[in-house]
Amino acid sequence: MVAQKSASVGEAIAQTLLEQRDHRVKRGFYWENQIAFVYNSEKMEGNPLSEEETRAIFETRTVIPHDRPSSFDHYLETANHFRLFDRMLEPTMNLLRKSC
Repeated sequence: MVAQKSASVGEAIAQTLLEQRDHRVKRGFYWENQIAFVYNSEKMEGNPLSEEETRAIFETRTVIPHDRPSSFDHYLETANHFRLFDRMLEPTMNLLRKSC
């Protein structure tokens, strides 16, 4: 019962993420999750970009000039991480549907 309930909650979350992604809902659950997930994951890996810089890459596909040096690899890694998050959504949704 608990496993089925948590799977349906997970499915609802994944469905919301997919719908907001597909409709390009700004500042919604998908939008903010993308930024928070990528920023924190990259920070754990030692990426020096700030949350503001991470947000700019997601929102505008541009970089914010700053005083400290950052390699192009950090920007590329962050942009690629956003794409990875998107690619994980559909398979996750399929797994959740199968478990219900």
